[in-house]
Order: sequence, then C-alpha cells, then structure tokens
Amino acid sequence: MSERATESVLRSPGIPHLLTVMLFCFAGFALLLPVSPAWAIGGGADEFGAGLVTAVLMAATVLAQMCVRTALRTLGWTPSCRASATICCPSC
Repeated sequence: MSERATESVLRSPGIPHLLTVMLFCFAGFALLLPVSPAWAIGGGADEFGAGLVTAVLMAATVLAQMCVRTALRTLGWTPSCRASATICCPSC
C-alpha cells in the first residue's frame, strides 16, 4: 500500500501557473462559445451555419484536449503552459 502524500499537489512546481493559465482559458472559452453563433449569423450564415460554427469550436476543443498528454511528454510543463497561454489569450 502506498504512503499518503504529506505535501499538497498545489505546491508542486508549475501547478499554480497551470491553474492560472487554465482559469484564463476557461474564461476565454466561456466568453467565446455563446458569441460565435451570433458572429456567424451576423456574417450572413443561417441557423445551420451558426450550429456548424459551434460544433467546429467544440470539436477543436476536444481535439486539443486529446493532444495535451503528448505535448506534456514532448515539450514539458513550462513550454506547454506557455503555448496554451499564447493560444488562449487572443480569445480573452
């Protein structure tokens, strides 16, 4: 049986930065998701086009989540956090 950890995971190197980046990413995504269909309709799309924009946005999110493990293995924590901040900040 494994021993119980005495130190919090939140004190591990990189975790506070990761949580900060993820907070901004989720905030940006929460702002982007309801606005994107309105943007598509404003650009001349019909209801199907608005739904398609939402579906593509959500599919891209799921695909990005599937790439996280590979990015962490190949790049490491710090470059992965920097890359995610660079990608997510324009949506804020």
